[in-house]
Amino acid sequence: PGTTPAELRLVYEGFDALIAGTPGCIGFQWGHNNSPEGLAKGFTHGFIITFESLEVRDRYMVAKNHDEFREIVLPRLADVFALDFSVPRVPEAAEPGRVHHLVFFKFKPDAPAAKIDEVNAAFAQLPRRVAGLLSFQAGPNNLDGDYNKGFSHGYLLTFVNDRARDDYLIHPAHREFVSLVGPVLAEPLVVDFTVVPSGRGLFVVDG
Repeated sequence: PGTTPAELRLVYEGFDALIAGTPGCIGFQWGHNNSPEGLAKGFTHGFIITFESLEVRDRYMVAKNHDEFREIVLPRLADVFALDFSVPRVPEAAEPGRVHHLVFFKFKPDAPAAKIDEVNAAFAQLPRRVAGLLSFQAGPNNLDGDYNKGFSHGYLLTFVNDRARDDYLIHPAHREFVSLVGPVLAEPLVVDFTVVPSGRGLFVVDG
């Protein structure tokens, strides 16, 4: 609230320059939250950055240009959430019009590890059961600090378009999954955004 379009553009351009100046950063996409679920907890934008390794990510976090960017962006933010996870390989770039569905779970403290494993396995099966769900990436948080706000797992689902995302939300397979995760879930957070071309061309991301 109170942030002007010009200030937002300054943030986007600063982020763009930061990523472009970071060797080993192989992808960046962002967008305005358009999730219909109402689980964004006030977050208005989503950003996805892909690094070629954890070592590159860690160098990025302490780099001078990252600190300079923080000075630009932090005064304009009401809150920050960040969660990182590793993937075995970088999938093909998401094309304009695709919808990224970012899901984060905070499990109950007494949730059995075996039940969490069952939830994760069931989630990973959804692309085989839901048309229009193109890819699924997931993993436990590996970013130090408090920006994850107690959330332990992240999931990135990419849909062919917003209609496919909407169909997924009411699909019997998704409802079945919600029933499975509900008893062990303390809190979810969901942010969606649609992939758009940037001024420099399409930002590539692990979508």
